[in-house]
Order: sequence, then structure tokens, then C-alpha cells
Amino acid sequence: MNLTGVTAHGVELATLLSALLQKHGHLAAEPIGIDALLAAARSANLQKIRGNPQPFSEPWVLTAPVISIGHITEETNNLLIEKGDTLFWMTSAKYEDGFFVSVPSDELSESWPEGQEPPSDLAAVWAWARDNKSDWVRLDSSGDVIEHLPTYDW
Repeated sequence: MNLTGVTAHGVELATLLSALLQKHGHLAAEPIGIDALLAAARSANLQKIRGNPQPFSEPWVLTAPVISIGHITEETNNLLIEKGDTLFWMTSAKYEDGFFVSVPSDELSESWPEGQEPPSDLAAVWAWARDNKSDWVRLDSSGDVIEHLPTYDW
């Protein structure tokens, strides 16, 4: 591809975009230049907007272990009911029997502002989830009790 005058980062970005477009069938061969690459990217985006996306060879599948809500304290449960998705530590969604909660990364978990740390019971659930390669956890009144997590009666 002719990328005369493009910085090293631009070349890397163009190469990655070209490979991605080829993988998903939006580009049959390597484009001749940046204009052809942009045209292919715009076309792919228009197909997505029109509701005609190219199928992914490996779709993203979200899995969320369903564990007992007894792995958090009543205080944490009440905090999630009252403040839920307004807490900056995570995204959460309440439903009749519990919550879906996102699992923050290790890096984020190590950098809470002093005095604004999440409850330790919730942090333990997140650590378990990260160890089990989960980005989300479903805390449910009928969920599984996990041997390595503390449980609370409330």
C-alpha cells in the first residue's frame, strides 16, 4: 500500500485496519493507498448502519457466572439497590432476584481513590470473577455458592 508521507503510527493503523476489513470480508485485497482503505472502511460502516453487517467469524459471547447473592453483605446489597449504576467502580443492573455487575480490571482495582474503595465483599467477588476470566457476574438469590468466597447470612 502506498503510504508516502504517513507517520509510523499511521502506517501501523492502516495495516491493522486493512487486516480487519479483509478478515470481515469488506476488503478483497490490500488497498493501493489510503483513499481506497478509507473507502472500504466507510462502506463497511454504512453496511453496519443499514443493518446489514458482515457476519463475524467468531462472535463475541458474554458469559456471566451466576453466583449466590449471599457472597455480598446486606449492606452492600442495600448500596447496590440505592446507588447501583451511579457507583463509579462498575456498571450494574438490578433485577428481581439480584444484580448483574461488571468486573473492573486488575489495574483499575488497584487505583481506587483513598476513602472511596468498594466494599471488600464485592472486591472479593470481582477477584474471583477475574480469576475465572469473567467480565460480568450475576449475583442471584438462587445462584451457586462458591467454596472459596465468604458467605453472609442476611
